Amino acid sequence: MLPIHKIIYFEMFSQERPERVSEKETMNDLEQIRSYVKAYEWGGPTSALQLHHLKELSLMINDGDTIVDLACGPGPLLLELAVLYPESQFIGVDMAPLMLSHLQQTAESKNLKNILIFSKRWVIDHRKKEDKKKRKERTFVIKKKDQKKKRLIK
Repeated sequence: MLPIHKIIYFEMFSQERPERVSEKETMNDLEQIRSYVKAYEWGGPTSALQLHHLKELSLMINDGDTIVDLACGPGPLLLELAVLYPESQFIGVDMAPLMLSHLQQTAESKNLKNILIFSKRWVIDHRKKEDKKKRKERTFVIKKKDQKKKRLIK
């Protein structure tokens, strides 16, 4: 499992600020996207990877959870998981409008009502040194349905 609490902690308190380089290009060609999607279909060259991700994610998701997929592309995982967890809400975020359009069309054709789609270019805000005290006062929590909140960082 991804140690997200460690990643959040590092991002908040580390003195080191690696250079962030934006992706210069996204998939803007419909044929490229179709090829990408076909590779994830069962029997495609990356279907074993898709199956592995579905297995691992299925161990972490409960009905009623909200799942965010950043850089979801055309959403091969979201589309599979949305069927398996109809009571959950899935949010796909990507910066390539054509990929999200493909995801939207596929979700609509499968009548999946539990997928929300957002297009955004994210900008990481590295605050100045004097804001460090304020950042330390933040608390991040994760809450699953019918569970108490778990404090990750304070």
